[in-house]
Amino acid sequence: MSNFITRIHKYSCKHLSNGRARIFIQNSKLLIDAGMPVGTSIETTYSKNRIEVRVVDDGTNTIMDTGRGALLELRNKKTHKSFEGYDNVVITVRKGFIVITLPASIQNVKPCIGRFFDKISNGQPVSYASLFSGVGWLTYFIQSGLSESGVHTEMSFANDSDELTLACNVEGNPVWERASKGAIASSVDLNDLDLNTLEECDIVEVSYPCVNTTKLCEAEYRDLNHPVMGHIFVPLVAALKKMNPCIIIFECSGPFLNSQTYDLIKRSLNNSYRFESTLLKGHPFGDFEDRERSCVVAVPHEFPPLELEKILPSENVVHRELKDIYEKIESDSPLWKKMEHVKNKVSDERLNFKNNVYHGCDTKIATIIASYASPKIGAPMIGHETDDQLQRQITNLEHIRIRRAPRKLSEVLMNVSTGIHPLVSRKGNKSAVHRMCGNGVAPLPWVATGNWLGKKIMSFFKQWKALSYAA
Repeated sequence: MSNFITRIHKYSCKHLSNGRARIFIQNSKLLIDAGMPVGTSIETTYSKNRIEVRVVDDGTNTIMDTGRGALLELRNKKTHKSFEGYDNVVITVRKGFIVITLPASIQNVKPCIGRFFDKISNGQPVSYASLFSGVGWLTYFIQSGLSESGVHTEMSFANDSDELTLACNVEGNPVWERASKGAIASSVDLNDLDLNTLEECDIVEVSYPCVNTTKLCEAEYRDLNHPVMGHIFVPLVAALKKMNPCIIIFECSGPFLNSQTYDLIKRSLNNSYRFESTLLKGHPFGDFEDRERSCVVAVPHEFPPLELEKILPSENVVHRELKDIYEKIESDSPLWKKMEHVKNKVSDERLNFKNNVYHGCDTKIATIIASYASPKIGAPMIGHETDDQLQRQITNLEHIRIRRAPRKLSEVLMNVSTGIHPLVSRKGNKSAVHRMCGNGVAPLPWVATGNWLGKKIMSFFKQWKALSYAA
């Protein structure tokens, strides 16, 4: 006789109005092959998120006969108690033995919540990872907000495929002053990253690349059709499942919320997480740019609503004036130019372009994109004080100040600009600095987001702690 092949299937668990739940197996051929024909004596043991059914000589139950074959039915309050709150289970059938458990994706969730709140309860920092990190702008601002509300973090992992960018992150971003003992910073592309490198982490932040979701991307290459970024969500989802975070924070361009990419990410993780989203703009919070970004937070289903739409500016927002971040530039400096090639596009009636020139009293400017180093129509420019024919670009130092960089990161970025950093030539690399700053976020709404999430975390922690004591 051939060996019995273990069978694993996903079944529904139906919770009834009378406080009972029902799970049943009516595959009579499977039951017979497993040594459980009609009338077989069985013993059932119940525990949290697990039920075991064994063939015994003097069990309290038997395999039923439906007239069409064998049936194993569990229909009682104990079944409801074992899987309360869950509608799906995994049934593993072996010879004379059946085990019913939760799907693996769900089993991972409660331990990650417990791990998360155990650290908070013990006054320990929660672990934090950043994917597609850049120089860590988002990391720095979110962690600043979390800290304000009493949630302290330590860096465990960050990646960015550009070595210079990652070097500036590790060397200049103060978040690495609070790093775990085995912290890793990797410039290996996520497609090539060994997942064994990744350890479980409490909070994972994802600065999802927006190349394929912005209006600057050609229509035929947007979303899943992009030849490079169209499939990057696949290794991302694998990495997130390996890290098993309690909280995932996504940041991307506004159109990301309506993308197929986002839909696939949600569907890949919805067994374990509930997704909430909002749009954030910088200027209402006090930044120079609007820089609208999507903010998505995924939390276990047990978490109460996050109400992200309530992340709003304070009543007393203070806006800096552009002159507050000016670098001292002489009026006869060669940086001042007429930029005729830019202005000519304004007069072209076929185009709807504007030459965005700002002055010291302005508090709002157009978005500074990553490719800002090459002068473009529509990019923000500084107007000359006495000659309205002249204008200049925002300098590296001014861009760094707009991004509200902490002192150490500002110094490292300026070392790149001036050629002191070992990864650039002695001429420096001003384009790289603009790229690293232009790939950042508007600071203040993300500090507010970190603060808001921290308050929600601490509120839920109090509930969790009370329930734990009650249990």
